[in-house]
Amino acid sequence: MITKAPASGIWQINSEGNITLIRKSIDWFLVSGEDEAFYLRVYTAGDYRYHGADMGILVSRGRMQTDDRKLKDRARQWISAIYKQFDAIPLEGTSVPTPPPMDSVNKMF
Repeated sequence: MITKAPASGIWQINSEGNITLIRKSIDWFLVSGEDEAFYLRVYTAGDYRYHGADMGILVSRGRMQTDDRKLKDRARQWISAIYKQFDAIPLEGTSVPTPPPMDSVNKMF
């Protein structure tokens, strides 16, 4: 179960690969440079993650893939930084992954 998830909004990455939320938003057009990206949260605290789930959507200026569809280092930095914003706890007494809840609320913020 997810206990902490990053907010939707404009995030900025620094040279060490750490990110900071600049402002909450649902408008990706406010991304102004390649050191910024818009993150749209899909799952939040209280939701359940599972293998293959899209935890969020990242939109940035500039390319994140090469022409042959390989991830650039920049993309890997963003993935790692967003991943670090999540915390989760295992569900006690379950051996089968639990599907996501159907009635989750407040996913965007």
